[in-house]
Amino acid sequence: MSPVEKNFEQQLEGAASDTAASAIVESTGQAHRQAPPLRCFRLTIAYDGTNYFGWQRQPHHPSIQAAVERAVCDITGDAHTHVKASSRTDTGVHALGQSAVFSTTGWPAAADRIPLAINTKLPTDIAVRDAVEVSLRFNPLRASTGKRY
Repeated sequence: MSPVEKNFEQQLEGAASDTAASAIVESTGQAHRQAPPLRCFRLTIAYDGTNYFGWQRQPHHPSIQAAVERAVCDITGDAHTHVKASSRTDTGVHALGQSAVFSTTGWPAAADRIPLAINTKLPTDIAVRDAVEVSLRFNPLRASTGKRY
C-alpha cells in the first residue's frame, strides 16, 4: 500500500466516528474513497547546469526538467508529470532561483515538506530551495518578473 493509500485509509477510519463519514458512505453502506484534490506547487530550483543540455526535456540527453520530473514522480507516486518552468535555459547554464510548477493528487503533506523529500531524489547538482502551494491557474512563465544573468 502506498503512503497516499495509507493516508486515505487513516482518513476513512477517523471519519467513521464523526459526521464527515456520511459524505463518504454510499447508500449501500459501503465506504468509498474520494479522489484527493488536485494541488499545484511552485518550486524554486537551483542548479549547476554543467552536466545538462538545458532545462527542457530532451530525448537522448540529460536535462534539468527530466531530472526534476523523475524526482516529483518518485515522491508523489505519479506515473507521469509535467513540470513547467518560468524559462528554458541553454546547455551548461546555471540557476539560483528558477521557478517551476507541477500539479498532483499524490502529495498529501504541506508544501514546505517537498524540498526535503525531493532533494533526496535529485542529483547533487540540482536542489529545490523552496516549495509553496499555488492556484491551479498559476503560470510560472507569466508570473516571472525577469531574469538576471
